[in-house]
Order: sequence, then C-alpha cells, then structure tokens
Amino acid sequence: MKNKSAWLISLLVLLNVFLLGTIWFSHNKPPHPDRQEIRKFVERELQFTEKQIAQYDVLIKEHQQEMRSIHQQMRPLKNELFQMIAFPEDSLKTKIVSEQIAKLVIQQDLATLKHFRKVRNNICTDKQKALLDSLLSDILAKMGRQGGPPPPPRP
Repeated sequence: MKNKSAWLISLLVLLNVFLLGTIWFSHNKPPHPDRQEIRKFVERELQFTEKQIAQYDVLIKEHQQEMRSIHQQMRPLKNELFQMIAFPEDSLKTKIVSEQIAKLVIQQDLATLKHFRKVRNNICTDKQKALLDSLLSDILAKMGRQGGPPPPPRP
C-alpha cells in the first residue's frame, strides 16, 4: 500500500511540474500587454518628434531581438531547473543551472541599461535627457523591472 501511495504521489508531482512548466514556458504567449503603453508613455513624456520616434522604433526592435535571444537561452535552463524537483536543494547540478540562469538575468538587465543609454545618448535632446533620467524609475516599474519606488508599507 505504501509503495502505491508513494508511486502515485511521485506521479502527481511529476505531472504538476510538467503542467506548470508547460504553462510557464508556453510559446504562444500573447505579447506583453504593456509594451505599447510603455512605448507611448516614453514618446509622450519625452515629447519625441517624428524623427525621434522613428529612431526609437529601431532601438526598440534591436532591444527586443536581444532580449528574445537571452530569453531563448534561459527557457531550457529553467525547464531543466524545475525538473530537478527530486534533487536535494544543495545539489551541484541545481547550483550550476541556477548560476547560469542568474548570468542570463544579469545580461537582460545590462541589455536594458544599454538600450536606455542608447535612447538617452543617441535620440534625446539635453532637456529630454534630464526628463528621461527622472522618469526612468517609472518606466522600469511599468516594465515590471526593479528600479521603481518601493511599495508603501502594509498596515
């Protein structure tokens, strides 16, 4: 009886991991719902000219391509990591895969920094640079990245 229960629990755990992995890494995700909103926010707040908007479009496409490439590298690593559910927490393999994922997250953050530097240095006027500097925390918060103000304390 114990063997059947253990086997059944193991099977259910594996099915749950598979289902979560499938949902998490689905290839048919809708586009980020805020992507256009963020883009329009930047264009509106910085008061970009038509020429600047065209330049911004090019930088956005470059940035999206770079982020897509990093995400494609990360996807199989995350699948591999979550398939290690039965491994001990401190296993060497778990640590190695986690560190590889962390390096890719760093690459994503550096790519985002590089993107905004290009926007700032190649598109913005001096007045717009100051405005971008002051808006960057809001933009990053809208993108779901760190850098926005901390949330208010809970009562």
